[in-house]
Amino acid sequence: MKDGRFILLAFLLLTVCPIMVPTTARAASAIIYLSADYDGTGAAPFITNTADFAPICNGTGGSPRLPGLNLARAFAGGQLCPGTTESNRFTTEPIFVLLIDDTSALSAYLIDYLQTQNSLQQVSGRRVVAPGIRTFQVAGQSISVLMVGEMAYRQGGSNAAGWFTTLNTLPSAAFVAQPPRILSAYMTECSNATNDVPLPPDWRNDRAQNTALGWQFQGNLPTNLVLASTEPVTEVWTYTNSKGVCKALPRKNAGGDIKLLGIICQSKQTGKSCFWDNVRNTGPNAGNRREGAATDNMKISEIQGGDELNENCTQCHRGNNVFLVPNAGNPLGAGIYPDRPSRYAPIPTGRMSGASVGPPPEVDTLWENPPASIPKNTRGESCSSCHEIPALTKKYCETLLKGVFDQDLMPPGGGWRSDPSIGGTLITACRTKGVNITPAP
Repeated sequence: MKDGRFILLAFLLLTVCPIMVPTTARAASAIIYLSADYDGTGAAPFITNTADFAPICNGTGGSPRLPGLNLARAFAGGQLCPGTTESNRFTTEPIFVLLIDDTSALSAYLIDYLQTQNSLQQVSGRRVVAPGIRTFQVAGQSISVLMVGEMAYRQGGSNAAGWFTTLNTLPSAAFVAQPPRILSAYMTECSNATNDVPLPPDWRNDRAQNTALGWQFQGNLPTNLVLASTEPVTEVWTYTNSKGVCKALPRKNAGGDIKLLGIICQSKQTGKSCFWDNVRNTGPNAGNRREGAATDNMKISEIQGGDELNENCTQCHRGNNVFLVPNAGNPLGAGIYPDRPSRYAPIPTGRMSGASVGPPPEVDTLWENPPASIPKNTRGESCSSCHEIPALTKKYCETLLKGVFDQDLMPPGGGWRSDPSIGGTLITACRTKGVNITPAP
C-alpha cells in the first residue's frame, strides 16, 4: 500500500499532479482512508487499486489502524477484496475520495478540520461526517474530493446502489484548506516516530464537546485516592488511540471551576511518556495558570509541557508505569495496559526541567526514571511482589507513600498501617529523606 503524508493544506498538491486523469474517467484516482483518531501527524493510507482495499475490508493486513468498514466494501463493489472496483459507482466520479471512519469519536484534529468544511452533523448526540463534494484548484484545474463517513453510509440502509446514486446529486462546494494542527516543539518531540507518544486532544469544559473531541469521562476519583490535591473534586478523563493512552485529571473547587489540570500520555509500544499542565506557555501571561473559564477551548500547544514546567513531574511519576494508580482504583485504572513491552521513560529524559525543585539534597532537576529501589519479586514479603518500587525521592515519600499509608491503600484491601513490617523497608527509606511515615498504633 502506498502511504501519502496527509497534510490538509498540501496533500492534493503532493498527490494529484502525477496521477491526473481526464474528466471523463469513471474511477477515482485514489482513496485516502482516515481512522477516527487521526491527528494530522502520521501517514494516511493512500489507496490506488482494488488490492489496497484488502486490509480495510478484511480488517487484516498487519495494520491496527485499518478496522473493517462497510463503506470500504461498498466502494469495492460490495465484496470482500479483491473484488469489483469502485469505478462503476458514480456517473461523474470524484477524483479523490476521503473516506473517514467516524464510527468512533473523531479526533480533535478531524473535528476542527471538518468544521471548516461544514461537513459534520449530529447523530445520536455525536458528530459524524456528512457526505459532501469539495473542489480544489490545482494548476488551473478543478479537482473534486468526496468526503464521506461510515456512519452516513449506515444511515443509508442496505441499498448501496441507491446510496451511491444519491452521492452523485451532491452539490460541490469550495475546498477550504486548513493547516495541520499547530504543535509545540514538545508535542513534535513526543509524537515523532522514535517516541510514538499519542497527543492529547485540546480541552473543552463542556462535557459533550470534550467527548466529541475524543476525551472519555471515567468518573470522579474517590477522595481517598486523591494524594496530590486539596480540591474537593478530581475528575478522570482518558483518551485512547492506536499509539497509547492519555489521562487528564481536572481538579475542581467547590464552585466547579478547574484549578489544576494535568495531562499525561504514554506510548503503548515505546513506554515513552509526556506531561502537560494548565500553565500558559505563550503571551504576556506566560507562566500563569489557566483556571476556571480560561481552561475552556484550551489548546495543548498553548500550555507548558515537560520541557518548560518548573515542577519536575518525575519526582513522583516513576516506576514501571507512568500512571500512579494506588490499588488499581477505578476510574484511574481505565485504559492502562500491563503488557507494555517497554519500561516507562519520561520526555524529556536527562535534560533540565524549567527550574530547580526542592532544597538540597533534593535538587533533582533531571527528568528521569531510575531503576527500582526494591526489585520486583514473587516471594510475597513486600509490595514489590506485584510491582517494582521506584527509586525514592522526598516528594515521592511525602506525596505518594505517606498518602498510601495514611489511607491504608496497600496492599489491596489494606494492611500496611496495621502491619508496618510489610512496608517497613519503605518507612525506613523515607525517613532518610526527611519524611516520617507513622503507621497505625
